[in-house]
Amino acid sequence: MVHYRRARKILEMCTENLHVLSDSRCVYGLGNFDRKQYDVTNADTFEVKFVKHHCWELWHLDTALMRVEYGQPGLPKRQYDVAEVEAALQRIFPSISSTAKARLLDMVSFAAKAKHGTMLVISPSARKEARRLAEGGTILPFKATEELITGASAIDGAIVVDLNGVCHGIGVILDGKASKHGDPARGARYNSAVRYLSQHEKCLILVVSEDGMVEHLPK
Repeated sequence: MVHYRRARKILEMCTENLHVLSDSRCVYGLGNFDRKQYDVTNADTFEVKFVKHHCWELWHLDTALMRVEYGQPGLPKRQYDVAEVEAALQRIFPSISSTAKARLLDMVSFAAKAKHGTMLVISPSARKEARRLAEGGTILPFKATEELITGASAIDGAIVVDLNGVCHGIGVILDGKASKHGDPARGARYNSAVRYLSQHEKCLILVVSEDGMVEHLPK
């Protein structure tokens, strides 16, 4: 007999490091997965990630193998193309150093892991903009790490960083005038990025959706 409600209650107890242990037929309890003791060549341990309503993915370590939405299996969606983001950084900021570029690409990868989506604004005027928009966010300059970016992404609003990877504001509400480039079919996060870019061209914005997809603006 399958006890769906019991299994669901156990799932609700999960955290980032605490998982339901199952052989795909039976649930054995909660536990942790230690990669250091895992023999990768066996490829016999997998992770199911619940992305959103009626959507889940099957992963092996850091590789997504399958995505199922409303019962329809398919190939996993690619989060973003690192080469495209790198090219955008080089195009918008021609004098950026390779070190700064690598640091910002790391920040993009951190932001892409945000569970509820987020927005990363990269601007040489990050400090000035964070202060200008201070009423809508928190000014807290810090050297961005994965842990800090993950924590900041839990707050509504944008994360504003400079070209050196220093974060100058979190939870920042972007301003801007209505733009013909907006898309009513897209969410508020995307359209606020479009409005902001209409008045601040010298910046790059990474919009991270709740399912982990990353889109950079301007194209």
